[in-house]
Amino acid sequence: MNIPDHVPKDRLEEATRVHDLLRSMEKKVRPGSIWFVVSMKWIETYQRYLYLDYALGETPLDIPDTDRVQPGPIMNEDLLIRPPKGTYLFEQMNAKLW
Repeated sequence: MNIPDHVPKDRLEEATRVHDLLRSMEKKVRPGSIWFVVSMKWIETYQRYLYLDYALGETPLDIPDTDRVQPGPIMNEDLLIRPPKGTYLFEQMNAKLW
């Protein structure tokens, strides 16, 4: 896949490192491991910011560059509210989800 010139190369490199880390984590995570709960809202913002769709060679999402903003600190505030029915605020993280 040809990556457009406007896609920042440093973000693609970070996306590749994150993806590789998550893939290796699949083999290391076992019962009794320490886990962290992170809001899916933050994770999805981070994935858009990294241009993960381009980095993984997937069909690019229809997201304007202006919406690919840095996610900022992990706040997780949305985990404390009751979600609308059928909405998932968090998921077990593994490479398949990324």
